[in-house]
Amino acid sequence: MVESITLYELTNYIKQVFALNFQDGLWIRTEIAQCRQSKGHYYLELIEKSEDSDQIIAQMSAVIWAGDFASLKRKIGDQIYDLIKAGSEVQVMAEVSFHDRYGLKLMIRDIDINYTLGKLELQRREILQRLQKENLLNLNSKIKLPTALQRIAVISSPTAAGYKDFMHQLVHNEYGYDFHLQLFPARMQGQAVSREIRDQLSKIHEDRYDCIVIIRGGGSRIDLSDFDEYDLARSIAICQLPVITGIGHEIDTSIADMVAHTALKTPTAVAEFLINRMLSLEHELSDLADRMKSIVIRKINTERMLLVQHESRVSKLFYIFHQRELAKLDTYLERIKLHLKQLFEMKKQKIEALSDQLKLLDYREVMKRGYAITTKDNTIINSVKDIQLGDQVKIVYHDGNISTEVKSIKNVKK
Repeated sequence: MVESITLYELTNYIKQVFALNFQDGLWIRTEIAQCRQSKGHYYLELIEKSEDSDQIIAQMSAVIWAGDFASLKRKIGDQIYDLIKAGSEVQVMAEVSFHDRYGLKLMIRDIDINYTLGKLELQRREILQRLQKENLLNLNSKIKLPTALQRIAVISSPTAAGYKDFMHQLVHNEYGYDFHLQLFPARMQGQAVSREIRDQLSKIHEDRYDCIVIIRGGGSRIDLSDFDEYDLARSIAICQLPVITGIGHEIDTSIADMVAHTALKTPTAVAEFLINRMLSLEHELSDLADRMKSIVIRKINTERMLLVQHESRVSKLFYIFHQRELAKLDTYLERIKLHLKQLFEMKKQKIEALSDQLKLLDYREVMKRGYAITTKDNTIINSVKDIQLGDQVKIVYHDGNISTEVKSIKNVKK
């Protein structure tokens, strides 16, 4: 018969081996693949990946009992929640436990937060070097920021307190500025942060908005490490619109802040920045209006002075022109008078000549030269044919007349 042992004997033997070899806790470097909470206990799935690829080369379950979690929270603070999440690289002090029924398990007693922060800082430096090499760090900041930022695409969680504060401050600003805000919802915590923000960035059309705002509430350094991810930083850097961040940490600056056009500490600081931008524009427009008003007034005064000068010159020129034209008119009148006088004399002479001619043609003057008029019965005789022998005729001279009887008639042959 083959020699054998029972399963219980095997598990009991393994338990003794672990008890003898792992009496104290061990510090273990690992990555958290999964985390779930139940009744105050936290159940983790720990993994280790190959340095050359993402292939998992080791995997084990772990637990943080409620009592240990309370102690860790008192020691670390709320950052404990950021440490024990999927994707975190941690260094934990754990006791190796083997249960007859439930098998091998690690019971986590302590967490080295400095290890995680160190890993994050190392990754951060590597990402910054890569972004610098690819000339992406200052790319978005080279985009000219519009003077008026009113059409704003907001990437945030709709339930985040920072988003609500941001909206309230903008909508109820004391100056009454009108902002057109469009929310592109995305988770601001957890492994999905980078992917969801990048997805929303790809949906924002540059011709519809003046800028993009990425905001969230406050958080721990580890919690905000989601904003140190390379793909997210690159998406912000190459964005065609200026990106303004207000991620909510007063001390540290994330890589997302460093590649953004403008980085502000909190969502309310972003709201103040946008309001002050509009206020500055209003002041500039007011100053411009005042300058334009001064320029117009100066121009009006200058033109008024020029008009007065022109009016004076026109008046003088008109007077000179008037006097000159009057002088011309006087000259023309003298010329007309002279011309009329000459014409009158000429006509007078012509009339006198005609009068002399008329005098010469007067029958009395003709009769003085030896001519006479013969009449019969008071009718002038023009031809001997009108006279017969024995007719009584009267011969009229210039100084008298005689009556005679026709004794003879002699015709003159032509």
